[in-house]
Amino acid sequence: MAYAALASLLNITEQILNPDPYPVPFMNKQIESLQESVRSLLAFLESCSPNSSQTVKSLEIKIRDIAYKAEDALECQTAKHFSRDSTRDKYAKSRVKPQSLEKVIEEFDSIKQELKKIRDGGSLLEQRISPFAGSSKPASRGNNTAVEIDNDMKLQIMDRLAGQRSTLEVIPIVGMGGIGKTTLARTLFNDQSVIDRFYIRAWVTISQEYRVQDVVRSLLDEIKVNLNTEKDDGTNPSKEKLQDKKDNMDKLYKSLYGRRYLIVLDDVWITKAWDDLKMLFPNNGNTSRIMLTTRHRKVATYIERSYHELKLLNEDMSWHLFCRALFGQDYCPSELVQIGKKIAKNCRGLPLAIVVIAGLLSKHMTEEYWEHVADNLNPVLIKNDIECSEILSLSYNYLPHHLKPCFLYMGVFPEDYEIRVSKLIKLWIAEGFLVPVISKSLETVAEECVEDLISRNLILVRRQGSNGKPKTCSIHDLLREICLREASKEKFLYVLNRYINFDPEEANNQRRLSIHPSVIEDEDSSSDEDDSSSDDDTKKNDIEVLFEVMRSMSLTRSFISPASFPCESEFPFGSELLRVLEFEKESDKFPEEILELVNVRYLALDHLDGIPSSISRFWNLQTLIASDLAGEDLPSGIWDLTQLRHLQIGNCYLRANRKKCRVLKNLQTLSGVMNFKCKKKIIARIPNLKKLKTTYDSPIWEWSKYFLNNNLVHLSKLESLTCHFDVVPNETFLQNLSFPSSLKKLTLRGCRIPWEHMTIIGVLPNLEVLKLQSEAFQGPVWEPKEEEFLALKFLFIEKPVGLQEWRAENSHFPCLKHLILRECNVEEISSVIEEIASLEIVELYKCSPAINDSCKEIQDNGGIKVIVHPSKDRDDNNS
Repeated sequence: MAYAALASLLNITEQILNPDPYPVPFMNKQIESLQESVRSLLAFLESCSPNSSQTVKSLEIKIRDIAYKAEDALECQTAKHFSRDSTRDKYAKSRVKPQSLEKVIEEFDSIKQELKKIRDGGSLLEQRISPFAGSSKPASRGNNTAVEIDNDMKLQIMDRLAGQRSTLEVIPIVGMGGIGKTTLARTLFNDQSVIDRFYIRAWVTISQEYRVQDVVRSLLDEIKVNLNTEKDDGTNPSKEKLQDKKDNMDKLYKSLYGRRYLIVLDDVWITKAWDDLKMLFPNNGNTSRIMLTTRHRKVATYIERSYHELKLLNEDMSWHLFCRALFGQDYCPSELVQIGKKIAKNCRGLPLAIVVIAGLLSKHMTEEYWEHVADNLNPVLIKNDIECSEILSLSYNYLPHHLKPCFLYMGVFPEDYEIRVSKLIKLWIAEGFLVPVISKSLETVAEECVEDLISRNLILVRRQGSNGKPKTCSIHDLLREICLREASKEKFLYVLNRYINFDPEEANNQRRLSIHPSVIEDEDSSSDEDDSSSDDDTKKNDIEVLFEVMRSMSLTRSFISPASFPCESEFPFGSELLRVLEFEKESDKFPEEILELVNVRYLALDHLDGIPSSISRFWNLQTLIASDLAGEDLPSGIWDLTQLRHLQIGNCYLRANRKKCRVLKNLQTLSGVMNFKCKKKIIARIPNLKKLKTTYDSPIWEWSKYFLNNNLVHLSKLESLTCHFDVVPNETFLQNLSFPSSLKKLTLRGCRIPWEHMTIIGVLPNLEVLKLQSEAFQGPVWEPKEEEFLALKFLFIEKPVGLQEWRAENSHFPCLKHLILRECNVEEISSVIEEIASLEIVELYKCSPAINDSCKEIQDNGGIKVIVHPSKDRDDNNS
């Protein structure tokens, strides 16, 4: 994990060289020398193929270790500089003994010399390890007859193969490793109607490392054309070999020209592969086709916008595939049905996992063994099937260097955990994985990394936000197993599960510790009363093991526990160098020992009775999350946190009473603040705020002191605003509101603005999402005006007060795609929906039967998808 270590180190050196407002005690020349070495090594890694030679891989390990040493040296010194004089944590005080900075710089110089020798010796050539590179032999996984084919998708692709479109058409099939892309393509390739239709059929597997000349040879061999069989090793080709290469390319083109052909390009990883090969295939206007499989959605869309994406199997399909793979039919012995269904379900819809586990179970047809597999499915698969492990590992091995730490970080979260993308981004930034890009915020860089991992089918989108971006995500259990294996190997992450046997020395070398809920929560709450004391003893022992692990990890940078932590007394930190800390402590008191962690960047705590003013000691804090602080004033020390990017609190008041408050120029998110005052002096101190969420609960006569009417508009960078009114303000006050034109998302609740004043929102030029929650507007008629809501894509309306008629014409809402109505009984809603030409989806919650029926009738006429939710369904669109 050399890239992540160097990126993090670069981040630290930049902070030291730009210390405002906190000077850090280092010699600039030393730091500049170190930074120059870091930049050059980062450039070297970025230029290396993910599949580098063993020499380079060994060098990466050295780079990682020395970068870790440099981090230790720098952060120990800053911790010492910023820490108070009182007694330090007894574990942290004596355990961290970093090398001197001078020694670290010498080691970096030594690595640079070693790199120069390797370059001069020509040892940086990529190592070609792909067994199928350029071969027409399909991977064995594509030949398995026990498959679950998506018949709808099969018919769609068959229609394109047999379609009358005369020009050459490329048909991409996309999906994660092991999902059945090759199997589907092979099924279609061997279909008799396809065999009869195409004069020439040829199959070639491209894989990660390919050579055009080998692909050409394989295709020529498939279509039985004589060629020069001399093997080209790809290095220093002579003029004769180059001529052979050109001759073979001409032979292939001429062999295909004028004939109807089907070519399958299996396992394409990069867009360059298509750019290198596309000139080989003539477009004769005779309905020839190319079928292509890839794990990467961006590759598919680069080649052809219309692609077919395979999804994970549902439970029924998984069970059918399991039975056919194991028994050759839809049958399973009755005594194994229950446990068999559990195993099939635990494969999480991945066909490769189902087929492989069926092969393992066929050798042990006992209920005891099946129970063991059901409880340990992922480790059993990875350990017992080399091909399964290799297929899944390929997606990780060929990731660009900057994406590998982002992917491995998914192992921090428990199995099948739904991860908020916004949280993941904050954690990545705090960890220092991301290298800044000119003109882009770190959040934007992180969002692009998320999208890239989604495109590569390594991250699954669980829910989308109202803006169309991924809101929550997860990772398949088997890919998570790869994460944990690689993360442990790279000293990147140590995950503590229940009953784990740990090695204190191994734990100390890991940079991150994640405590999963099973360690600190009762596994079975329904145990017999007689066993309760035994269970309590077991839990206490597990907690002691946990504390022992934590005390042994003196160099740990991150501690994350997604469950309530059973520690009332002093928290047993073993590291003074934590930069990420997330846990829910059972005690409400702010843990004083946390104040020693002066390098912390991400701090998420729960159930606190307040935040001390000494929070200002966290000179590098980027994210502060603290819920359940009802009625508390935020301490004045908040204004000293100049690196703060995200402040998410629970019902607190933000004051600016000090004469000298620093400008929080990095602050982007302010959420959970009560009765936010738009005073000029506050707005001036948060000039780059992008997201504000506030609640107002004051009496009507106090509204003037919030300055919303005049000053809210001056938050010129604000993109998302949520305002909840627990007390309805007077009409005059609200109708004069003026929102910043930068707003992209607006959520209102309880303000009861008359519909005729909707213009204050409709004129916003960039507004894409509007959520009118309970009683946000009132009145019997809403008639939008021309030239309003020009950019609106998502509209949510809940419990409008007294609304009977909504008038709309085809010129209104020109971009609206998604409409949600909740407890809304507007008459003649169908006429509104029919007038909005851009509308794609309508969702209805607890609306009248008349509205439900009229919307369903519109759907039957085609064009709009209508979803009528049962009244018990949860509505996540308000979040």
